[in-house]
Amino acid sequence: MSIFRLSVVISILLSALLAQPQPATLHPFLAGSHWGFIDKRGTVKIKPEFDSANRFSDGLAAVKKDGRWGYVNLEGRIVIDYHFLAEPGFFSEGRAASRAADQKNDQLGFLDRKGEFVVEPQFDRALYYSKGLVAVLKNGKWRYLDLSGRVVIPAEFEDAASFHEGLARVRIGNKVGFIDHLGGMVIESNFDAAGNFSGGLAPVAKRDGDLKWGYIDRQGKLSVPLQFDSAGEFSEGLAPVQKGFLWGFVDSTGDFVIPARYLYAQHFSYGVAAVQLRETRRYGYVDHYGVLRISAQFSSTWDFSGDGVARVGIPEKVSRGPTASGAHGSPWWGYIDSSGRLFWSYGPPMKAQ
Repeated sequence: MSIFRLSVVISILLSALLAQPQPATLHPFLAGSHWGFIDKRGTVKIKPEFDSANRFSDGLAAVKKDGRWGYVNLEGRIVIDYHFLAEPGFFSEGRAASRAADQKNDQLGFLDRKGEFVVEPQFDRALYYSKGLVAVLKNGKWRYLDLSGRVVIPAEFEDAASFHEGLARVRIGNKVGFIDHLGGMVIESNFDAAGNFSGGLAPVAKRDGDLKWGYIDRQGKLSVPLQFDSAGEFSEGLAPVQKGFLWGFVDSTGDFVIPARYLYAQHFSYGVAAVQLRETRRYGYVDHYGVLRISAQFSSTWDFSGDGVARVGIPEKVSRGPTASGAHGSPWWGYIDSSGRLFWSYGPPMKAQ
């Protein structure tokens, strides 16, 4: 299939995907010295009353008030009271990593949605649950727990990641491989570095002088030769890769669909991917053809979230739209929708471009 036809197919599939209903969520915003939450139109849904606030995940967001953290739901109701001195984690599959209520630098356990510990604090590090399993670090080794906190994959790893497409990358000694949900090593630890599986492929690297990256399939077979200086995970059929000093996008065969011409490139979401232009060092968003769909006007960018909103850093000359008061001297940032419309921004009042 030609590059042109491949891009058309991807665009059609993407359009069908985006036509499906997306999960409702809210986004933290800052007004003066307090945080609240807005929707994707910039409408205030939870008034700014918190000293700090994190993004929503699994329907809950951690918020801070009077020196302690709790959780708020999408209706703005505090569902887990302000118990915690240390900032708790994001919820995933009904669990969130947290330290004990009166501890700042102690070990981690897991809360349920009622704010009760279902797994008592005992771990040095903890990731997020995926398909009922979570990787945790204790006594220098990583292992996997189920939702009840029972060890289902014993401790034998120097490093571990969450499961993606049924496989998780783990490090044994100095080498990386992949395990399944039963802990079986389905792809031997032959690699010096690796990313997560996405679209049936995972980026892997071996060192022969320099570290070179390619892609393997779920059987561990090298589908794309080790040839890139860095490589990201696939999304919407394309993956960002670095060749020399520049980034572009390849398809699942390793062929460049968008040439390596950017200082940096991120993953595709909502039909576009953030790239940093060489000429201006600003960030914009390109489509699957490499056409700049959202102009390169930002100082930093994030991927689009599930409801089609991305956070962006805003240089002075391009700030526009509603602006919160106060915070002179703070970094300027805001939110855009998938069309590139800046619907909320934060910082001192600035002239429109």
